Amino acid sequence: MIPTQAYCDPNKPEEAALWAVVGIEETPGVPMIAPEESLRGLSRQLHDAGFRHHPELQTKKAIIVGAPEQEGVSWMGVGEIKWVPIDYEDSPEVLAAAAAEQEELLTDDDLDQASGAQLMAFAQKLQARGVIRAPEAPTAADAGDHAVASSLGGD
Repeated sequence: MIPTQAYCDPNKPEEAALWAVVGIEETPGVPMIAPEESLRGLSRQLHDAGFRHHPELQTKKAIIVGAPEQEGVSWMGVGEIKWVPIDYEDSPEVLAAAAAEQEELLTDDDLDQASGAQLMAFAQKLQARGVIRAPEAPTAADAGDHAVASSLGGD
């Protein structure tokens, strides 16, 4: 996902302001050089601090010039970040991609009817596409008291 305003969910704290922190107007064309996870954290921090978007007050929006609207494209290397007037007309490609993003491909009913094996296969496909991360291997710190008890001969 390229975090433009059309793609970000205003009801998710980690996305509510994400689109607004991808680039600074005073440094035209330069994205914020920070991992997306950090920018999502900044969005959450602003949300937790009480900042909220007021569409009626918005006069500008960020666009990514030359951004290909394709799945799996990292937004950090796609093009120039530019702040434009709010009435700037997005390209048909951007509008179509944003509309497609809102379409529900699978409903809860679809997922409820799937077998465990189908759900696992679906999860593996999502991991392969980078949509979700594979579970991390547990560490000694994750084991907590159980590791201590095991080392003492108890479970």
